[in-house]
Amino acid sequence: MNFISSTAAAFIFLVIFGFLFYKCDSTFYLRIENPASVGFSSSRLERLSVSIDRYLEENESPGVITAILKDGKLVYYKVHGYSNIEEKAVLKSDSIFRIFSMTKPIVGVAIMMLYEQGYFRLDDPVSDFIPAFKTARVYSEKGYVSLTSPLTFRHLLTHTSGITDAYKNNPVSRQYKNAGLDASWRTMASQTTLEDYVNKLAEQPLLFQPGSQWHYGMNISVLGRLVEVISGRPLNEYLQDSIFQPLKMKDTDYFVSDDNKHRLVSIYKNQGDDLVDVSDAWSHDSLPSLTMGDSGLVSTMEDYLRFTMMLLNGGELEGVRLLSPTTVNLMTANHLPKTLGPGPLRTAKGYPTADRFGMGHGLTMAVVTDAVAAGSAGSDGEFTWGGAACTDFWVDPERKIIGLIFTQHLVCWERFALRSLMHQMVYQALVED
Repeated sequence: MNFISSTAAAFIFLVIFGFLFYKCDSTFYLRIENPASVGFSSSRLERLSVSIDRYLEENESPGVITAILKDGKLVYYKVHGYSNIEEKAVLKSDSIFRIFSMTKPIVGVAIMMLYEQGYFRLDDPVSDFIPAFKTARVYSEKGYVSLTSPLTFRHLLTHTSGITDAYKNNPVSRQYKNAGLDASWRTMASQTTLEDYVNKLAEQPLLFQPGSQWHYGMNISVLGRLVEVISGRPLNEYLQDSIFQPLKMKDTDYFVSDDNKHRLVSIYKNQGDDLVDVSDAWSHDSLPSLTMGDSGLVSTMEDYLRFTMMLLNGGELEGVRLLSPTTVNLMTANHLPKTLGPGPLRTAKGYPTADRFGMGHGLTMAVVTDAVAAGSAGSDGEFTWGGAACTDFWVDPERKIIGLIFTQHLVCWERFALRSLMHQMVYQALVED
């Protein structure tokens, strides 16, 4: 009887514990630590919560998840608002987000893993691997002109190649649009392959001579194709086997499985003063034929946090090493020459991650070269990037801080300063530096 009673008691305990675990949405793998243990004021960090709640109320934005790590400790993690506003579906810590251009640093790590294996040097011509670029030309008002120097891996990694995208107001961008070279889900699911896409892109002229300007464009999709050419494997498979599985990024992929569709957050955009659900245009309901390097991944806060922790740790996480510390330092150093001026990234008009003085660019990520000029309380050497639905991250190696913000509000920076607000509120809470 005692054994039966003990077994019954243990069973009841497990049932209650499991219920509480589920109800508390305790899906996050890190325990939240005392902020004071790493120099943060708890009361000042709470100002961030108040600010985000006010932001959501004033701007009628969807839900937001924010996370802050310092010295490897998770000191702040909050979930605000809804995954679907109309249904009042509460956002959860394991919700899945479309991360758009935050795909780029992941593909950057993938290509640099191949760099470490000696397959290429940064200044090798891209045409050695993708023959379609052998006939690359440069646009001019008087007609196309030949390249004065080869298009290289370094140009792609730093957005100095002359490649543009289909969304800008220039003659080459209009050619991209006419050729169907956009980054929409419709294009990704259109039976076009990355090989087809990049070969068609290579047929378009470059906007300028490689290395002469910084211009945000579809460079990383070309790098994604280079991953395929060098590794002999589809990009999505290479990412799964080389990055996602080793780092236990279990929910990061180019699509959401049927079992997890209920976790995919609705995505919104502003139409005038109204907030409109545009989730049907970004369904991510099956593996697309076109797995891009610039955009397309979905992920969770936990998964992407593991990715940024690997970068802050110099390429290693929990005994799994993807890159050497020297390669991570190479990726996060500024590669733009002084001849491009003090604010080369300001051509990304309105985008808070880039449109500032004191910003340079590393290999697939923006880098703070002068925190004062950038209007930042952070550190020189901070590296960062974001996505079109206002997901964002930054890593401050000097202070060992990681900041992450996940939401689903397309180009919200055109109206609201959510990323800048979070960054500001994090550093005002750091009282022991």
